[in-house]
Amino acid sequence: MALATEHVESDELGSNRFRSAIHLKSIGYRDGGSLYRNINEWVQGDATFPHVITHSQMLVYLRNSMAQLCPTRDPQRYIEFGLPYVKVGGIWTQFNLGAPTRTANKVMWQTLQANVWCEFGGHKLDIEIEFKGGWVPTDGQVAFPVGISGLTRTGNTFYQDGVAVITLQPMMVYDADKPMSLALPTTTQLVRVGGQWYAVVTLPTMSSMTRPTLH
Repeated sequence: MALATEHVESDELGSNRFRSAIHLKSIGYRDGGSLYRNINEWVQGDATFPHVITHSQMLVYLRNSMAQLCPTRDPQRYIEFGLPYVKVGGIWTQFNLGAPTRTANKVMWQTLQANVWCEFGGHKLDIEIEFKGGWVPTDGQVAFPVGISGLTRTGNTFYQDGVAVITLQPMMVYDADKPMSLALPTTTQLVRVGGQWYAVVTLPTMSSMTRPTLH
């Protein structure tokens, strides 16, 4: 099927018959006046950002410590998120994740305490942490360093030149062994430490879950 707009694709059925499908989320993007289909898979980048998604409405650049999201395809205007920190001896310390693996639209790190992954969905980026073997971070908290360039923020919504371009959804905790069960809310507080802003996420009680996962 051929793209007609960022949300519509059309198919010629023959005998002067056509079929169009309208999608709620964008399936394409414009670049230089041309229309292209979104490709959700991570590909190899460069030494600075080895994992990238460039054939999409939203550019995403991921390195071992930070992920940059460019919601309007302008690489100078982005939201920046770091991979998780936990408290070690009362000090926020970046979790030692090691080298990731990359498959299709998912980049994943695996450790003894947790699995962490970033998954791209064309119009969104999901970050999830599965806590393994009953491990819970100190004080039940996980922190993500955050930054912003060329955008403004009001609450959980980010704006470019006064136009809303992306919204952060509150994180929840669910049981990956029971994905249809009720997800539990977290609380998030922006805290400034040593000149860097962090989104500190406080987890709910997860003792009843067999595979608690922060999403």
